[in-house]
Amino acid sequence: MTYTDIHEALAAYDDMLDELYPGVLAISASRIIKTLDPTAYRVGFHDFLDAEGLDMDELDGWEDVSL
Repeated sequence: MTYTDIHEALAAYDDMLDELYPGVLAISASRIIKTLDPTAYRVGFHDFLDAEGLDMDELDGWEDVSL
């Protein structure tokens, strides 16, 4: 899939994490990882972009997101 906006890519990454790690908790896997290990979240997001053939600099709106 092609993303033009960083927010679309982040939402897709979060969806992927949530589907890979469905939980029984009220908190999603993406939120748990983002909160407890932000470095792993960032590295995983960059790996996700690489797998999608994208570079973060190619996406609009990345200046507004702190990763």
